[in-house]
Amino acid sequence: MNWSTMLAWSAALAVSLVGCSTRASQPVPTMQPTTTPIATGQTSQPPTTPITTGQTSQPPTTANAASLGHWQSSCRDIQIDSAKLKDDLAQHSPQLLHDSNIRANQAKRSLALAAIAPLNLCPIDPTYATELAGSLPGLWQTAGAEGFATIIDESFPSQITSTHPTDNSDCASCNITGTIEFEHPKWGRVRLETYAETPPPTQDLTKSGYRVVSTSDHSVLLNKRLDDSFFTLVVYPKEINGFLFIEYNPGRYDGVIVLRPTTEGMEDFGTDSYPRSYSGRFYDALLAPEPSGFKVVHRVNDCTPSCAQGTITKTSYVFDSTVNDFIPSKEP
Repeated sequence: MNWSTMLAWSAALAVSLVGCSTRASQPVPTMQPTTTPIATGQTSQPPTTPITTGQTSQPPTTANAASLGHWQSSCRDIQIDSAKLKDDLAQHSPQLLHDSNIRANQAKRSLALAAIAPLNLCPIDPTYATELAGSLPGLWQTAGAEGFATIIDESFPSQITSTHPTDNSDCASCNITGTIEFEHPKWGRVRLETYAETPPPTQDLTKSGYRVVSTSDHSVLLNKRLDDSFFTLVVYPKEINGFLFIEYNPGRYDGVIVLRPTTEGMEDFGTDSYPRSYSGRFYDALLAPEPSGFKVVHRVNDCTPSCAQGTITKTSYVFDSTVNDFIPSKEP
């Protein structure tokens, strides 16, 4: 190696060392998180799972039927009962208030039925449930109101009042006062209807009766005319443990006719005594629904020294399957 070559090699080495020293002395840039500017008035939100077009994000259904329906219906004030039902849902199942598909989902429908259960214990009124149902959309102003209105209408078919008993030529002025559908062991799907002249033409004359009609061909399978002096005659809007009930009033006290479907027709346990007498076995009596079933509370006035001053004794009757009849209960 000659002298000029050595000088050129040394100069190149020196330049290389200076460059390395310069780069080593510069600070290493640090990584900074990348942020997306947020417009004024907005807040940063955590990422969400994309929702398929046409679907809405709904909170999970956490309520169960046992938590709903613990309110007491006024049975006469639509504003009060509407608010109570809405509050019950808001506390235990708020998603139902805003769900427009309640009837299409069996689980949601079951919750809705549990929520309206207090209406089952209302005294019979041929129009109240229908009026309450029709008022919900306007009072609630929620997507679920229409569904609840329909479920109430379907749950209380006794509110139908415009049909005329076409087979009663001598009762052209009679209207249906109540109806309930049920499964009969002999006749299949049928409905029990009560009918009466409404309003009665005079205070002393009201034609009335009850009948069983097929829901498929509308044929009349049973028709029982009752005394002309019945002022009220309405079927109770709920079947309890296989029994059906008709509440009546011939002008002084309330009475209860108890019916049970059988393979032969309908059994009344002596509670329908017409035409022998309007005062049947459970005349001056009231139906008392209970969580496990029902009882009939019967009153007897000994009219001593007079009926106005007599002693009234109350006896509760319950059904005993061992004797296939109603017997006094053992409650105190």
